[in-house]
Amino acid sequence: MEETTCFKCHDFPERVEIRGEKEKLHEIHVSAHVECFLCHEDIKHRIDHKAKLAGSDCRSCHLSKHSGVKMLYSGRGGMGVPERPSPMFQAGVDCTGCHNELSPLTEPDFKGRTLATVKERCVECHNDERYGEILDQWKDYIRSRLLAVGSKMEKAEKTLGPKAEDPAINKLFQEARYNYFFVEQSPGVHNVGYSKSLLDAAEKGLDSILGEKPMEEKGAGVEGKEVFWFKDTEGLAPVRFDHEFHQSLFPECRECHERLFAMERGSADALGLLTMSNMKNGKYCGRCHNGKEAASITESCGKCHVKQPG
Repeated sequence: MEETTCFKCHDFPERVEIRGEKEKLHEIHVSAHVECFLCHEDIKHRIDHKAKLAGSDCRSCHLSKHSGVKMLYSGRGGMGVPERPSPMFQAGVDCTGCHNELSPLTEPDFKGRTLATVKERCVECHNDERYGEILDQWKDYIRSRLLAVGSKMEKAEKTLGPKAEDPAINKLFQEARYNYFFVEQSPGVHNVGYSKSLLDAAEKGLDSILGEKPMEEKGAGVEGKEVFWFKDTEGLAPVRFDHEFHQSLFPECRECHERLFAMERGSADALGLLTMSNMKNGKYCGRCHNGKEAASITESCGKCHVKQPG
């Protein structure tokens, strides 16, 4: 009904002052047998927008379905954690490098499907059966860390209530919560090294909130870009060893340090064990760098032996 409709019959302003009182308005006019359409406009049935095929643009309904995956894979978006791209992202491996089509359908299926990760793709690219097992190791590691950190997060939520009174504590909790869900929902297997950093930061913050002893720095001194300088025992320049790449493949330090190296920093070198002769005999680095599982230690000395800067 338009605002000027009342003036078709009524000349006095006081007569139209009750226009907003719907019940009184209808009581007067219906009792007087006034036809509905003298006041109300005809009902017009119409469709405001033309129907579009759903497949024309998925983004009209589905928004940012893979934004978390893209951020995690490229190693950015976390809180209080340095950027750390996945080695596969840096190598230009796209989604289909790991995700392959599911097995052929045996019956009609109209729900649609998502390409699944298959371990065979790992083996195809790396030409090593052992890489097929790494995917399961990554999944187990992420699952166990999420359970551990998630348990502390629930405990912190109960301790703090809806919101911590101390702004600093509240900020610490929100950052830990953000990093936790970043790994859980992305999910973490898309960049294990970065996921480890995110969960380490979350756990450290939660430990601080709960007043618990801070978690031990796993593999202290080997995070990120920090390097070791091994003793020059063969007349070559010292080895510059960057842990970042290996941590992205084997997030648990003990996968190497309990099987191949002593845990203490530099202990293998101090004992005179980490020599080229031992490595050539399949010990330490030579356990993997044998030309089969990884690049052979005899392929290029300059790849590992880089002169110490300064």
